[in-house]
Amino acid sequence: MELNNYFGEDYNLLDPSAKNEIAEVFLESSGEEKEWRYEEPLKAVFIHKTKHEMFLVLDCRKVELDHIKSLCEEWENKVLNFVNFGKEYRQSINYLKYNISLLILCIDIEGYKDDEFRFETEKSTRICRKIFLLCNKDGHILKDDEVMLPFYFEPLQEVNDTKTQQLESELSELLPDDERILSICKKKKALSPDDIDIMSRWLIKDDNN
Repeated sequence: MELNNYFGEDYNLLDPSAKNEIAEVFLESSGEEKEWRYEEPLKAVFIHKTKHEMFLVLDCRKVELDHIKSLCEEWENKVLNFVNFGKEYRQSINYLKYNISLLILCIDIEGYKDDEFRFETEKSTRICRKIFLLCNKDGHILKDDEVMLPFYFEPLQEVNDTKTQQLESELSELLPDDERILSICKKKKALSPDDIDIMSRWLIKDDNN
């Protein structure tokens, strides 16, 4: 899963081994050499270049629904701990604390239980925003859920200029070329009896053509 593809050039992926870049509360150490890494299920942390926005990506694709509920509460508390007691990003924390989001990767299961949970959890803005992103069995975010990412824009499709010109030509043929008719069409108040009579005669004429 290439999460970098969803984040533009204005976002930086934080390196867990560079401990000074990321809040210690989001990390855990391993081995005798104390190598720092993201604490599971955290997979990535992205921060905007302004240091005013942060996204924590939690991979819960293989996690049971009940455990996802407890993980949400656990990571909300970690975010709160970082905001209140962390040493990192203190110069921008007054902005950053309102713009921290959990991006939770998960799999849709049968029934409505998980749908209701996601709906209620996403409505809550307690501590931070939670965004659930449904993935397929290969781990790719579903197309319908990509648009939920506040920073992701689907690539623009090229427009066929010839087709556009054809549509514009057809539209212009539908519009009246008589200045009197055009002035009536632009009126914002109720039409007078004379206006209605003129429009009626123009429509009848157009139908006959």
